[in-house]
Amino acid sequence: MTSLFRQLQQREKLRKQLLEQGCREHAELRRHKETGLDDLPATVAASIELHPPVPQETKPADFAPDSVDDLVKRPDAIKQRLFWLQAVWATTLSPDVALEADRYRQVFQELGERLKAQDRDAFDRLVAGHESLLLAKPVESKGTIPVEVQRRFELFSELGSMSSPKPTPKSSGYVPDGLQSFL
Repeated sequence: MTSLFRQLQQREKLRKQLLEQGCREHAELRRHKETGLDDLPATVAASIELHPPVPQETKPADFAPDSVDDLVKRPDAIKQRLFWLQAVWATTLSPDVALEADRYRQVFQELGERLKAQDRDAFDRLVAGHESLLLAKPVESKGTIPVEVQRRFELFSELGSMSSPKPTPKSSGYVPDGLQSFL
């Protein structure tokens, strides 16, 4: 462990020396950067190199088909969340709340399709009276303006609002014939 710690300290010193000399192309430094440990303190990097994380194998769980009772409980909870989000949106008009409501509405509709396939009457009881909120299609959101375009627009609007220099006052005998520069 001590030797690994010393190696990492030597690498850190080498990196600092190379950066001071301006030699960033050194092969040792590139190899060290590839590990992703170059920006960590030496003790943390040593710990990670000694005990690398072991990937755990995960296999998908075998899900049993949802029962009608489960398929009623989950959409009911989502329905309550949608009511709350609708109330919050009505007072704040927040686009984030509207997007979250659309996502919950989409999940509700997916679960509703599965519930409809198993028990149409349970789905109808769940949705009754709230069809416009629960079965509405998601609202298409407007695209965002890239930051560079926004900055450019702000710059042009600032330049346009700047006052231009006032023209020099003309003498009393000025005739706009274009020959004044020759006098």
